[in-house]
Amino acid sequence: MTDEARTTDDGTATDDATIGRPGRMERFGMHLVLIARLYRRLLDQALHGHGLSEARALPLRYLARLGDGTRQGRLAEVMNLEGPTLVRVIDQLVADGHVERVEDSDDRRARLVRLTPAGRELAERLGGDLTTLRESIFRGVADADLAVTLKVMAQVEANLRDAAPGRMRAP
Repeated sequence: MTDEARTTDDGTATDDATIGRPGRMERFGMHLVLIARLYRRLLDQALHGHGLSEARALPLRYLARLGDGTRQGRLAEVMNLEGPTLVRVIDQLVADGHVERVEDSDDRRARLVRLTPAGRELAERLGGDLTTLRESIFRGVADADLAVTLKVMAQVEANLRDAAPGRMRAP
């Protein structure tokens, strides 16, 4: 073993003991950006097969998870979107026949959004395809490693939200 750090072709050190915390934090950021880019590309391909964009697919998946009849404001909150942005997407999903707006029987001023039968079917098919995609992406990653990664990412997300107060809400 030499004192020289091992590196990849791009010059990134591969030996965590030699790069220290600052180097690991930098590598984390670089990996995060690269992984997000690659993940988004695969996600876009999967969604394209359903005729959807990410902007239209996410509300479908959230509505499927949140249950029937979710207030638009609550949906915007959990998706970390501004209300007007979500309204435009919901308008598109309504026009596509995947979502409908109904009056909230508890508060007639509020509007609920819910999946139509066609929207529910699409959300279920999409969910199955995304599960298959995630299974391939996380192949070879132990559950314990995934749990630690999620814990680290949750802390980093909280720190990022703290660094930009008022601009980012936690779901």
